[in-house]
Amino acid sequence: MKTFKSENKGITADLKLSLSAAGTKSGSHSLKLPGVALKIPIRFIPTPSGPVPLPIPVSIDIGIQFVTQLTMPDVNSSATASSNIVLSADAGFEYKGSSVSTSGSIGNDKFSDGTFDSGAFIGSPVDIQFGVAFPRVGLNIAGQEVAYIHTGFTTGSSLQWGPVCKKGYVKMVVEGGYELKVLGQTLAAQKETFAERNKEVKQDGCP
Repeated sequence: MKTFKSENKGITADLKLSLSAAGTKSGSHSLKLPGVALKIPIRFIPTPSGPVPLPIPVSIDIGIQFVTQLTMPDVNSSATASSNIVLSADAGFEYKGSSVSTSGSIGNDKFSDGTFDSGAFIGSPVDIQFGVAFPRVGLNIAGQEVAYIHTGFTTGSSLQWGPVCKKGYVKMVVEGGYELKVLGQTLAAQKETFAERNKEVKQDGCP
């Protein structure tokens, strides 16, 4: 396959993110579930003389990815975070032989009904965040994800000391990237954030 272009215009999302943690350990995880929502096989390439069968398996995978980050050094720490997010965005990628380009932008966005709280012993910082990327659209060639684009949403809650500051935050991003490999060796790789929106809610006394 020499060329392929995927444009995803007018992506819309209306979701609520929430996370609660207490008496746990610090840590993080990233769970990518490609093709969970939809896997679209591409078996032919259109040409002026008619469709030509592809000799290798190619597909568009539409999936979802979850990310969690916990900073809780004290077992008596606790934190909660939740927010409603509405977003519209455009995202896409283009594959030409051995090169890949990705693009994306955010249209309208809205944050509402955020609730955040955290607690810990004096001097113990707390920061929890939970994120989801959906839709995550990837181009898969011969079992390898060559390019991807996704809209991501993160909500979190933190407690900092000196001075004491409780804060809630929400972030939305449009990200994309690619990785080209031959015989297990990476020839080129890149990740880029095309658009990002952030909002913070702080208690009185925060710097």
